[in-house]
Amino acid sequence: MTKEEFLKKEIRDLKEIYEKHGSIDPTFTLLFDDGSTESICLAFEKEYYKLFMQKICENPGVTASIFTSEGWSSSSADDSKAPSECDDKKDIILKIIRFL
Repeated sequence: MTKEEFLKKEIRDLKEIYEKHGSIDPTFTLLFDDGSTESICLAFEKEYYKLFMQKICENPGVTASIFTSEGWSSSSADDSKAPSECDDKKDIILKIIRFL
């Protein structure tokens, strides 16, 4: 699988999962140099995601990685209210792509 095919597949899968379940779990998906892929679903403190991505990309067989997560935005969020707690919240999907 090429990097472009990998990206297109992940976008298709993301849309399908979101339409079916209405949410997205934080997921790392890796593309290896032999064309195979592996997904790892994890939930931990946000400051560790960058470190985890760096560590898994140290594997010389990894040629690309994608991190996908769900979030919310709101125009009425303030210091007392998170976007996820607001009446006007909108779902957003974050996808971070790293080609090595």
